[in-house]
Amino acid sequence: MSKKIFVFIFYIFIFSGCFYSSNYTIFQDNKTGKYGIKDKNIVVLKPSYNYISQIDSLENKEYFIFEKENRYGIVDINGKILLPDIFNEIKEFYNGVAVVKEKDKFGFINKNLQLIQKPIFLEARDFIFDISFVKSSANNKFACIDKNMNLLSDFIYDEVFSFDEDYARVKKDNKWGIINKTCKEVITSEYDYISEFIDDVFTLIKNNHTIFKNKSEL
Repeated sequence: MSKKIFVFIFYIFIFSGCFYSSNYTIFQDNKTGKYGIKDKNIVVLKPSYNYISQIDSLENKEYFIFEKENRYGIVDINGKILLPDIFNEIKEFYNGVAVVKEKDKFGFINKNLQLIQKPIFLEARDFIFDISFVKSSANNKFACIDKNMNLLSDFIYDEVFSFDEDYARVKKDNKWGIINKTCKEVITSEYDYISEFIDDVFTLIKNNHTIFKNKSEL
């Protein structure tokens, strides 16, 4: 008996196109292929979207990213458009800020769904801690910005790598350095290579000379 119940539930999950998020059910209409939302089997958003997904990273769990004709926006559970579908991409929120893409440029919106930076950058990273990395279309280099969209550095970095706890490796003029979470260089960009942290130890190479340092020395 239990096996039959399991198979039945599995069948519904796979073939109805339904999946669950918080208290709402995102469902797919079998005729149109469009997505909508139900609340306890009551349709609260008609299936008119090519894609819809709940924004779990915001306090308000009734906000949804939707897509129509390859354009993304944000709608609430009552169907009110909170952010028009003018973007080619809306990423997940980190620290109250999300990256948006319009055509081939990137910008940012805040947790109030306000556009705080028009899409002007060639690349924009998620806000880890209170800073992000953005790439300029003028010189193809990265800079640090804060959540108020203030520059914390010039556009001087050829590459920036993901934060490993409080620190990130950077490359400037083909030389490696390390910055902290306020974008201050704690290891100047003068090394031929700097490794990732392994058990809090990293390797610096300069002129074929290798140095081992502990993260506590930064």
